[in-house]
Amino acid sequence: MYLLDTDVIVDFLREKPGSKAKIQKLMKKGIMTTSFSFYEILLGAVLSNRAKKNMEVVASVFSSLDIQSFSPMDAVTASQIAAKHKKQGNWPGIVDTFIAAVAVTNDKTIVTNNEKHFVGVDGLKIKPW
Repeated sequence: MYLLDTDVIVDFLREKPGSKAKIQKLMKKGIMTTSFSFYEILLGAVLSNRAKKNMEVVASVFSSLDIQSFSPMDAVTASQIAAKHKKQGNWPGIVDTFIAAVAVTNDKTIVTNNEKHFVGVDGLKIKPW
């Protein structure tokens, strides 16, 4: 199963050429996302000039997408990821740390266009978008 990073969902919502076909291909093995990506997408929709319309689109897309919540085990994994990367000086930030932790803990392959945010996370499988 694939875990979609926020940037992948944004490409789909913005109808970036090729994104729909890529998503359909990934759906054959199953797709999901995290509550953190859901939050980031909602925030973008609310802040946009067409908030009401964008919220309707987001609601439609996310109604058929499994959203993985953050568990206590994810928190343990996230703390280990953050500690390692903060010590190395290459911490990507809290949201990407949480997304990576959900993927690692649940043995999912993350699909992203921001590979640099996830490089070096132990146990994380990455599929470039």
